[in-house]
Amino acid sequence: FYENVIQRLKAEVEREFGLTTLWFTAPTFITRLIGNESWSPATVHDQYWMMHVDKNNTEHYDFSGLLYLSEHGVDFEGGLLTFYDPDDEVTPVLEVAPRPGRISLFTSSPENPHAVNLVTSGRRLTLSFWFTCSQEHVFKNFLDGEVHRKFGNEDSTGDKG
Repeated sequence: FYENVIQRLKAEVEREFGLTTLWFTAPTFITRLIGNESWSPATVHDQYWMMHVDKNNTEHYDFSGLLYLSEHGVDFEGGLLTFYDPDDEVTPVLEVAPRPGRISLFTSSPENPHAVNLVTSGRRLTLSFWFTCSQEHVFKNFLDGEVHRKFGNEDSTGDKG
């Protein structure tokens, strides 16, 4: 099932961006963000509400995507995906409200600085995934956990909160 979902997402990225060569890459994970005031981030990567560029965090990312599994305003509050003006990285230019089945696809490069607004209540579930144009970083084996460790993510649970 998981591999089928990833292959369908890959086809969507290829179609949307007019690509013929693209590889799924690690890590990928389901992120659970919980509105919990007592939670504090363990690492800087847990600070999902901070503006960032995916390629700056992981150089081999070329295309980023989110498949939403829960609904803003129903399952959780806060948690909107916000894109910022790449010239000043301060001015919001787009907000995406998650709903089950919605996909956000974007290049991982500096033209797409973004953040997820702090989840204030409830539970936000998202499948986060990335694709690369570098065959060297292809994610060949689904769900074995080894590739996640190879790319530096010792805790592949994706649990934040």
